[in-house]
Amino acid sequence: MRRVAAWVRGASANPDARWLAAILALAAVVRALVVWRTPGYVPFGDAADYDRLAASLAYLGQYGTTGWAAPGGPTAFRGPAYPYLLSWVYEATGARWGAARSAGVILGTISVALVWEIARRLAGLRVARWSALVWALLPTSAWLAAGLVSEVLFVPLLLGVVAAALVHRDRPHLAWPLLVGALGGLALLTRSTGVVVLLPVAVGLWTARRRLRDPLVALVVAGLVLAPWAARNHREFGRLLPFGTHSGFTLAGAWNSGAAAPGDYFAASHLAQTVPDTAELFTPNLRDEAQLDRELRSRALRFGREHPGFVLRATGAHLLRLLMVGQGQAHVGRLSAREMGVPETWRWTLRPPILVVAALALLALALTVRRRLSLGPLWVWAVPLLLLATTAPVVGAPRYRLPLDPFLVIAATAAAGWAIAAIRR
Repeated sequence: MRRVAAWVRGASANPDARWLAAILALAAVVRALVVWRTPGYVPFGDAADYDRLAASLAYLGQYGTTGWAAPGGPTAFRGPAYPYLLSWVYEATGARWGAARSAGVILGTISVALVWEIARRLAGLRVARWSALVWALLPTSAWLAAGLVSEVLFVPLLLGVVAAALVHRDRPHLAWPLLVGALGGLALLTRSTGVVVLLPVAVGLWTARRRLRDPLVALVVAGLVLAPWAARNHREFGRLLPFGTHSGFTLAGAWNSGAAAPGDYFAASHLAQTVPDTAELFTPNLRDEAQLDRELRSRALRFGREHPGFVLRATGAHLLRLLMVGQGQAHVGRLSAREMGVPETWRWTLRPPILVVAALALLALALTVRRRLSLGPLWVWAVPLLLLATTAPVVGAPRYRLPLDPFLVIAATAAAGWAIAAIRR
């Protein structure tokens, strides 16, 4: 107790700790206000599916059944981490949407603290203060607490992985690779795209002490965290499916003749059930999710090989739509905002701030290339780049940009600080 009291006294006397406490309090208040001012929220799209799975776990003790393959069959379409988190909230509180959104307030506030820690280790305390403040107030970050989407959990897990690896760089200890592996495994169980994060983070762990043991420990722990889900899927579907059954459905909705048609809906994701290329797979719908996922993925990849020009043009369209600009962004952005729980009257707040942040992040990139700005090791920035590389060819919904936003904010804040200092000089 004496050590704890001494640590509290030391923290309270530290001006940086007071700054962080004030920013975290502000972040919590902003997110709580977002939830409080939208009492009529009803889950939509992906959010409704997460709520369905969580309710099945909480009230029936089952993971739920598929919503798009053979009726009544098992499902592995959604990663289990977020549905299980929601189910525990439902069981503990006896409530559903309001309690789940309150959990989102807590997770969102944690993400602000992690942005502070990452920015501090990459660019110093001044950048950390402003990065955390911008992330606390950025509308897309604040509104993330309002919807029941997996990014609510994935963003703090991703930031936790990067922060733990950076701490290991400065203070090497086996505990940090263990933590990286545990958080990385949970991130994989939230969104399978998290797998691309493990390679650059493993490189970061190795560079700390040039010991192969550190990245191997992290990868083994991540595999152990993932193993129960993989074993469950093998039991249900008779094949190894560590990352679930969503990739075929996602690809088939993105790479098809309907998405290739010109117009405002060019490259917008379609439901695979409604696309001529794959509609017959659902009538009659006798395949389980694994079989359907494999066939959908096969057809989508064949379409991509036969139409490489479409894939390139679709990637360009998605890059613009991720920033809520370009042809067809109104439709895609509206669906994404609705899933996040953003009321129509407030959707105008989402685009201008992120465009400013993106422009400053590009300035940071230019300054880094010219060696006028240092933003830490390259492996950190490989994380958002790899996430973007796996997202942009397939989807352009702004919601899928959210895991990249903290890194954009850190880079933008560093660039803004450089520009202000240059003007003063």
